[in-house]
Amino acid sequence: MKNYKALDSYKLLESLWVQTVRHMIPDDTTLTVLRADVTTSFRVNEPPHHPWATVTQRGDVVAAHCDCKAGLGESCSHIGGLLYKVEMIVRVGGARDPACTDVLMERGEHEREKQSAA
Repeated sequence: MKNYKALDSYKLLESLWVQTVRHMIPDDTTLTVLRADVTTSFRVNEPPHHPWATVTQRGDVVAAHCDCKAGLGESCSHIGGLLYKVEMIVRVGGARDPACTDVLMERGEHEREKQSAA
């Protein structure tokens, strides 16, 4: 990626402009499609840009695109911000923790004690 190490991309991550990252792993391939909504830092009231990147299991970027003007050339700070956020999630281990909707609801110990006392 041309702009992966660009300072503007990292500033988007630091400023919390990169929203939730979503991913899709198609059944018939070893590639993963990543996408996020990235609010533009100059025009906050406009709709966010939608960068996406296709990566291999090793993390190599196969293709990337964004709906901003610079993204047509597959090189913009929004794509870099998406990649920085994915790198941060993997580094801190957030990708290993299941979401609250991925596990069955469990009652806490305090609620179990109240039920057994009743």
